[in-house]
Amino acid sequence: MASALGQQACMLGYRVLYANTPKIFAKLKMAKADASYIKEITKIERLWYTTLRCTKPTITYGNY
Repeated sequence: MASALGQQACMLGYRVLYANTPKIFAKLKMAKADASYIKEITKIERLWYTTLRCTKPTITYGNY
């Protein structure tokens, strides 16, 4: 459903962000470190629609 709404918004000319949640949080963390956090947040605020895809953390068992 979220993808369909995002696609429709794109077809109507709106700006849409499809993002993997861990990746966008990592990007924001890096932006905080290099003082571009406000710039990144401003980019996200300009969007009409944002779809964040949550992924399960991968747990690996084994000997390392």
